[in-house]
Amino acid sequence: MNLIDWNYQAGNMKESAKYLKTVEWSEEGQCYIGRCPSLFHGGYHGINEIEVYSELCKIVEVNISKFKQDKQELPNPNCELKIWWVPQISGDRFEVSVKSVTEGVKLLETLATYDMLQYENNISSDYFHIGGLLRLDDDGDWVDWYDYESGLSDPFEYLALMSKFKFIRVDKAENY
Repeated sequence: MNLIDWNYQAGNMKESAKYLKTVEWSEEGQCYIGRCPSLFHGGYHGINEIEVYSELCKIVEVNISKFKQDKQELPNPNCELKIWWVPQISGDRFEVSVKSVTEGVKLLETLATYDMLQYENNISSDYFHIGGLLRLDDDGDWVDWYDYESGLSDPFEYLALMSKFKFIRVDKAENY
């Protein structure tokens, strides 16, 4: 057993090790850009790849400390999907990590149903709320969700389409 395995099993792995960190060359900026998209937007840039990674790791640690200091829940380190929601026109946008398109759609439907209930019972004076599903793209940016295979950009339509098909998991299929 190597040291990395022991640290993981003993629970000594740093919280920051759970977050994907990328460093890549930018032709446009002529520099390396380090990102940790599951934890924060933007990134750190520089001309030395190793220094950029080292600084990125420090920034990740600072961000984690800030979340803990503010008593905020840390974002899901494995998140590649999240929903966003703006309650009422003047409300603040919030985001929640989700594990699947199905979970994202269920959460969006729940928020919409809750907001409609408030409106219908005169708890809220308007019903102008908006939300959507985001995905993490290959560049580490959050973009509107889109399914390349079906060409659909509406996750509700996508789930309706997928419900019409029977899928077989390849790892569970035996005689196919």
